[in-house]
Amino acid sequence: MSRRTGSWLGGLLLGNSEEQEFDRFSIEHLRHLREVLIRNPVVTDANRDAIVETLRSIAELMVWGDQHDPKFLDYFLENNILQHFTHILQQRSNRRGEVAVQVLQTLSMLIQVFWVTKHSTNVLMC
Repeated sequence: MSRRTGSWLGGLLLGNSEEQEFDRFSIEHLRHLREVLIRNPVVTDANRDAIVETLRSIAELMVWGDQHDPKFLDYFLENNILQHFTHILQQRSNRRGEVAVQVLQTLSMLIQVFWVTKHSTNVLMC
């Protein structure tokens, strides 16, 4: 059950005036969210809400991918998306408030995804 979504985020943060359509639960969507983080390395008042939504969407995709498609975890790891989370938290203004909460919630979900993946692999190896 894949939904299509417009890229309001892309228009806001990537400077695209044209609307893109892509499957919400796809590697392309994860790639798009990574691009948002790359193009917005510093969180400001102008992009704070969109960054929070980007982080939330990444967590959602990773949880979905854990259940449906291991390529999501591969993409996440190969493209070092976790580095963007640490970069966000290194910014003094993001160490508390809604950005910090979202980063920590996202990291918590990712730890669960990684733990389940590792645990499943260990069970399969036994």
